[in-house]
This record gives sequence, structure tokens and C-alpha cells, in this order.
Amino acid sequence: HLRVLASHALVEPDGSVLYMGSFLSVDGVSRRHVARYLPSGTLDASFATSFAGNSVLNNITSISALARHGNGYIMASNGATFRTNLTGAHDTTFNSYFTTVSAVNVLPGPARNFLINGPFVAVAPGETGLSTLYIKRLLPDGKIQTSPKFSHAVDREVYCVAVQPDGRVLVGGKFGGSDSPYPSVGITRLMPNGELDEDFQEVVATKAPNNPFFDGAVRSIALQADGRILVAGDFTSFRNPVLGQPRIIRRGVARLFPNGSLDQTFDAKIDSAFGGTPSTIGVSLQEDGRILIHGKFLTLNGTSRPKAARLTNYSGTQQLTYDGTTIRWVRGGSSPEARSVTFEHQSVDTEFEWEPVDDGMATREGTTSNWEKATATPLPPGTLIRASASVPASQFNAGTSIFNATIGYMVPKLSLARNDPYALIINNGTTTFPTSGVGSTQDVTFTLQNIGEGAMSTAQPVLSGTNASEFSVLIPPATPIAAGGSSTMEVRFNPTSVGPKTAVLTLNTSDPLAPTLKFTINATAITAIEQFRLTHFNTTANTGDAADDKDPDGDGLTNHFEFVAGLIPTDPTSTFTCRVDKSGTFPKAIYGPCLNNRTYEVWSSTSLNGDWAPASGSTATSGAQRTFTDNNGSGTKRFYRVKITLP
Repeated sequence: HLRVLASHALVEPDGSVLYMGSFLSVDGVSRRHVARYLPSGTLDASFATSFAGNSVLNNITSISALARHGNGYIMASNGATFRTNLTGAHDTTFNSYFTTVSAVNVLPGPARNFLINGPFVAVAPGETGLSTLYIKRLLPDGKIQTSPKFSHAVDREVYCVAVQPDGRVLVGGKFGGSDSPYPSVGITRLMPNGELDEDFQEVVATKAPNNPFFDGAVRSIALQADGRILVAGDFTSFRNPVLGQPRIIRRGVARLFPNGSLDQTFDAKIDSAFGGTPSTIGVSLQEDGRILIHGKFLTLNGTSRPKAARLTNYSGTQQLTYDGTTIRWVRGGSSPEARSVTFEHQSVDTEFEWEPVDDGMATREGTTSNWEKATATPLPPGTLIRASASVPASQFNAGTSIFNATIGYMVPKLSLARNDPYALIINNGTTTFPTSGVGSTQDVTFTLQNIGEGAMSTAQPVLSGTNASEFSVLIPPATPIAAGGSSTMEVRFNPTSVGPKTAVLTLNTSDPLAPTLKFTINATAITAIEQFRLTHFNTTANTGDAADDKDPDGDGLTNHFEFVAGLIPTDPTSTFTCRVDKSGTFPKAIYGPCLNNRTYEVWSSTSLNGDWAPASGSTATSGAQRTFTDNNGSGTKRFYRVKITLP
């Protein structure tokens, strides 16, 4: 719903997004240069910047950078750097001297010191020399940190900074060159105290002073968890590590090893631009390690990708675990390096709402890319745990993305499969039952497995949809199902009319990641005799050996009679017999086999000349055979036949 030009965005752990730029309103509502939208996409009415009585802040024309800072935000503009609380109200205890700031980077640790960078020149009273320009480390109240002092020799504009896990600071910009005392062009690395890191790029100033790293500015830096460094900018080449050899072509984007040398396996091959040299303004990493770039380019390796593209990468890795005392998030490969990490939990104790684990803040494990937090009170079984990583993104690294990982601690996990034929059932998936004739049934068995770590309860499955009445749950699953255990569920299709049938089965369990599983059942109902033909002749057509008047097994009975009698038309031993026993006072008609879902009636005749009529007598059953005693047949000639009726 944002209908204005926004320069950057910051994504919060709860999914809300702060947009910043030069706008004064959004969707017709006053919002000076920054607006927060809820995860639903609606404007957050509780957040609006307010600078009552501050003429400097009331005159700013844009927000250029924004970062979450404890229980508030640090914002940088063309006129001032300031802080607000979470509702946008101005924090008057924060005082900064700096204007025209490109980016704000909050440093890890409880102190919440932060770096600012850009082309600013306004400095605190008494600050002189190069050490006051382009990049500074500030205290939480906005004042310059003087002890220990952050000293550096960056001589021109800094566009972006990225803080590595060990506290060293990668700096990108348009500084350096042959006419500068600074040894590199575009990128360098500073120690935590601001001094030049002489291990980065083998101190190129002493190795090849006229062969700089890049031949243009660096505008954005993205860190991978394995330490490799993605850079984007206005450059077209990188220095060759072999002196005297031609420079290595890298237009707009490149990847470096942790020591600053070029990763020559990575080449995006940007080969055309809008009216000049290709330039990449921003580079960001997705959660899976794939790379997003945007800038002034048209094609990559001959493929049209104007202004924005996604690049492949080797895989990122991550593993979130909880052993009952400590939550650990191990990250590696091409996963984006996190600026900060929070842990939340959700369970019946939190009414299934996400809440911070203690204070929520995770601690980095030394100088690795891994994060951990010891829980003050053990989390109960059945808890979901979510880790959220804040990752710099976009031009100048001024925006922020949030990446999540979720696990369950001692929680159940449902796996549902159909037995025959075997097939996993996924949420909102579909399964097709065997075709069934009207008056017949088809039963399908499913297996529920609990592949989680805690006991899983199940509710009675519910059938809904167009033809739900023609399906039924014969055997519901057991409850609870122990961890590692399983239970079966049997569903019957019992059609009452022909045609396609559909129903939806809903299964609710205590699996917190997927508490409701729904799937659609499709089936086809045909007539009873079509089902008979399909079963025995693999066709529903009244033709060939399946025709009603055919006798393919040669037992003297037509297919239609065998259908009515419930016999097997391809088995000559499957027959229906009727014989007369005259040994007693009253004649007996003995016939069978008889089935429970048929009606059998004995008729008699004295002449076979059309005088057939239902006989009067008694019937005894012995297994599948029945014996009818004709009470009126003593001393007379009788003929008998059996009338079989389907329901």
C-alpha cells in the first residue's frame, strides 16, 4: 500500500517494516520521511515521528538511514542524526553533531555503541583532522566515543561499513587512489580501534601502490557466515595478485575471501549498462545464500536483467537447537552474517503468542557466526523456539532484513501417509480413492506417525465439502500418539449416486508447527453393474467378454445373472445351484450360495405354463446354503425357482 518513493527499508522481527525516504505522507496520512507498516500491510497508526519544538528536525527533507537501537531507532537525515522511541517520539537525551549520514550500524554488545558513516563534515567542537571525517563511533547518547578513540585514515567519503564477528570493520567508499596517502581504492578493513588492518589484502600499499584493489567506489557490502565478503559498486576490475599481469575484470559486483583477496570462482558477468559503465548500488544475501543485486545494469552474461537480478551461490547452512539449558543457532556457508539475533518462544504458557526468551537477546559465540542464549528457566516441552537475525541490506547497507529459523523443543510432529498405494499426504493436498459402484464401498487406510519428540494428541477427523455424506471415518486415529509411535485411520467411500465425488478431511493435532492438516478426497461413483465389470473385466463397457449376455467361464450362467447372484464370472466353480429334496413329507428346495446383501424368494409352479407364484413355507439357513420347505407341496407335482433381488 506504500505509494511513495522509499529509499530504504528496515524489517522488524515481528514482520513489520519501516520505510524511509523523502515523503511527507503515505496513503493520505501524514508521515514525515518514515512510516511503519504492520505485517498485514496496513499502516501502523501507533508510529509517527514527532519533533515538537525542534526547528532543525522539523526542517529535514529526507531520512537516509535508520537502525533499531535498543528500545528505539537511530535515524540519519540530511540535517541531523537523531533518535526516537518505538512510537516515533523524539528522544531529547540523544545529541549528535553529524549531518548527511549514509548509514548507521549498531555495534554488538550490551553497550549499544554504533558507527555512522557518509560524506558528513559537521563535527563535534574540538575535533580536527582526518580522524573526524567520514566514519565515527558514537556512544548510545550520540556523543563521539573518545576513550578509546576510534582513529582512522579514511580520506574520502564512506558509503558503507560492515562489522565482522571479530569486531573488525570493513569500509567501502570512494576513498584512496594514487594521489592519496590511503593505500586502497574502494574498500579496506579497520581494526576495532579504527587503525588500518595490515593483514587485509597483504598491505597492497607496500606491494603495489599503483595497482589498487578496485578501480572505483564500493557502495554496498554483504558478509557471508563463512567470512567471504560480497561487494557492489562502480568498479570494473580488481588487481591481479601477480604483478605485471592484467587486472581481473569484475564489473559492479565481486566476492572476496576473508583476507581480502579476490574469489575468482565468482563472476556475475555484468556486461551492459544504461548508457555507460555498469554500476551496482546494492548487494544483499537471502536466507538461503542466494544473492540480490540492483543498480545501473541491463544484462548479465547476455541475459536481460535490467536494474535487478538474483545470483546463485553455494548453500548456506544453519542449525537451531535447544538442549534444555542453552539455545544455539549455528550458521555457516553462504548464510548472511547476522548483525544481531533474538530468540523467542511460543507455547501453551504464552497462549501461543511469540514472546522473548528472557530479554530476547542472543550472544555471539566468540568471534564465530554462531549465537547462543542460556535460558534462565528451562522452556517446557512442547515449546516452539524462533531465532531472528537482523541483516544489513540495500544501498549503503542502510536497510535491514530479518531472517528466521524455528524449531520445536519436545514437540510432536505429524506425518500422514496413505497405505495402499503408499503416498505422503501434505497439507492442502489431494488423494484419490478407488472407484466404487453405488451400493458398494471402498475403504482406504491412512497411517499417522508422530516423528517429533513429544506426545501428540489427535481430535476426531471432520469431513466436509460437497459430498461429505458419502464418506465416513470408520476408524479414527488413537490419541495420544507417543513420540515415535503411529496409529491408523480408516476412511470409507460409500456412494449413493453416480458421478464424481469430493470431500475435505480435516485433522487437528497438537503439532504446533502444523496444528491443522486438511486434504481433499476425490473419488468416482459408477453403477453397481459397471463396478462388477470393472472388478472382473477391467472395463465398465457392456461389450466383449464383459457383456451382460456372455458366459466367459462356461458355467452356463450369464454375466448378468452372476452379477445379480454375487458370483465370479471368470470362475467356472463359482455357480449358483438349486435342487429339490423329495425325501420327506414336504418337498424342499435347497439353493445357494446366498449373500447377506441380497433378497432370495422361492417361487413354485405346477405346470411351467405361467402359473409361477411365491411359494408358502419356511426357510432354514446353513452357512451359505438355504433350505425352503414347501408346506403346500405334499403329494403334488411342483417346480421351483429362486428369485434374487439386489437392494
